[in-house]
Amino acid sequence: MNTAKISDSNLARQTLKNLPWLPVALSLIALGMLILTEADSTQAVFAFELGGSSLKSQLAFDTSAPLKGFAIPVLTSFFVHENPSHLFSNLPWLIIAGIALQKYCSIGWIIAVLLVGHSTALLGAVAAHHLTSAPPLALGMSGGVFALLFTWLFYRFKFWSWAALLTVVFLLHATHLALLLSHAPALFSGWLCGNLLLRSKIKSA
Repeated sequence: MNTAKISDSNLARQTLKNLPWLPVALSLIALGMLILTEADSTQAVFAFELGGSSLKSQLAFDTSAPLKGFAIPVLTSFFVHENPSHLFSNLPWLIIAGIALQKYCSIGWIIAVLLVGHSTALLGAVAAHHLTSAPPLALGMSGGVFALLFTWLFYRFKFWSWAALLTVVFLLHATHLALLLSHAPALFSGWLCGNLLLRSKIKSA
C-alpha cells in the first residue's frame, strides 16, 4: 500500500513537472500586455500613457535608437504585439515548440534560446530599419519563437532542418525584405542553439 502511494505521488510530481509551465506563463503575460495596450489604444477608462506616447510604443523596441532604455525594451518588446492576430499567430508555436523542446532540455535552455532568438531578431530589425522603409518600432515574440522552433527542428531532424530553414528564409524574402532581415538572424540562432544542444547531449552521454 505504501509503495503504491509513493508511486502515485512520484507520478503526480512528474506529471506536474512535465506540464508546459513556461510557455503558458509567457502566453499569459503576453495576453495581459495585449489587454493593456489595446485598452490604451482605444482610450478606455483604465488605459494610461507614459510620457505622452502610447503604452505600446513605450514597451516596443526602438530600432532608430537601439541603446535607448538599455535592456528593458529588449524584454518588454517580447511580450507586446501589434494586435490580437499578431499575438495569436505566435502563441500556438510558442506552446508547441516549448512542449516539444522541454522533453530534451531544461527550462533554462528554453529561456536562453528565447532570449538569443529575440535579441538577434531585434538586431535584424535595426538593420531592416536602416536599410529599408521598415517602421522604427519592433515588437512581438516571433524571433524567440522562430529560434525555439528551429532549435527543436535541428536537434530532432538535423539535416532536414536545413531544408525547413531555407524554405522559411525564401518565403520571408518573397514576402518582404524587412521580414527577412529581422527574422533570418533568429532562424540561424535557433539552428545554432540546436547544434549546441545536440553537442552537449553527445558529450554528456
